[in-house]
Amino acid sequence: MDRYKNRKGNFKKVLILHSKTGGGHFIASKSLENYLKENFKNVILLNVDGLKNAPFPYPLMPFLWDILSEIPFLWKYIFYSFNKKTYDLTIFIQKILLYKNLKKLVNYFEPDIIFLTHPFFIPPLFKIKNKLKKNFYIVTIITDFGEIHKSWLTQGTDFLWIPSKFTFNEIKNNIKNLNYGIFGYPVRKEFLEEREFEREGILIMGGGKGRGISLKILRNLIYDFKDLKIRIICGRNKKIYKKILNFKLKNNLENVEVIGYTEKVSEFLKKSILIISKPGGSTVAEAVYTKTPFIGIKACPGQEVGNLKFLKEINGGIEIKKDEDLIKLIKEIIEGKIKFEFKENLKEYENDKRNFLLKILS
Repeated sequence: MDRYKNRKGNFKKVLILHSKTGGGHFIASKSLENYLKENFKNVILLNVDGLKNAPFPYPLMPFLWDILSEIPFLWKYIFYSFNKKTYDLTIFIQKILLYKNLKKLVNYFEPDIIFLTHPFFIPPLFKIKNKLKKNFYIVTIITDFGEIHKSWLTQGTDFLWIPSKFTFNEIKNNIKNLNYGIFGYPVRKEFLEEREFEREGILIMGGGKGRGISLKILRNLIYDFKDLKIRIICGRNKKIYKKILNFKLKNNLENVEVIGYTEKVSEFLKKSILIISKPGGSTVAEAVYTKTPFIGIKACPGQEVGNLKFLKEINGGIEIKKDEDLIKLIKEIIEGKIKFEFKENLKEYENDKRNFLLKILS
């Protein structure tokens, strides 16, 4: 890391802190990192998993999230229990357990600006800033659209990056003392491009880890949509990839394409009539940027339910809770009986985002 020391010239040191508790926090951080690299040549960048080397139990958080996301009632209890005054105890713990490693990182890298895609880092950074008289600027990027947890609005943020007007309307009464802007969601550049494809099939997607995908969904589709292209992106979930691929080969399903991890998500979305997926923040954002109707399944209480509320409000998607409703809904979408308007265009915030970044990085 010595390469970050003693740089000459008008450089801005930018630290991005993410966590891997769900794919959205990391995807947002990488998208921002790539955007800054491509558009700001005066930036020295460091993108770090802020929980990786933290004391117990924080390194286990990604593993715990994977478990809790499959136990909705338990996650619901945790999410809403700590969305009250009791969250003050969590802030106290974060200041103690995350302080030392973040202090070491800040002292070494000496950032001018810190972007956060997870709220756990706000309290310890605020403590570092005040105790050590540091002058870095904290920008917190909210990575969901609705049911915004109070942790995102914790004291210590200099600027709040809000992904949508819907999100703003939900939290506006709680951010009266905060600087903020509505800038859309950090997505990869291909989602901002206007390139179009012929929409020809159904996309089933489970994010980078393939969460929410099951063979049952495919079985429900293949008999009613034999002539329709069905693509399934399994991400890095090798187990579900092999299981679905074997099913495809065994049944000679020529209309089914099974895909592992891919960087072509934007292209696959733009080629699809609709997407079936769990409503994680990044997946919902990518669907909205490409105007691909979203059928939400297996939503976790809290933020994923909030993302569905956003989709419903902008007329960009529908939730199904019963498998038997899926076939009827898809047929109605294909036949044009159900239409989607995408009333909020997230691309409209690109100029505001760029102007903000120009201002703080100049």
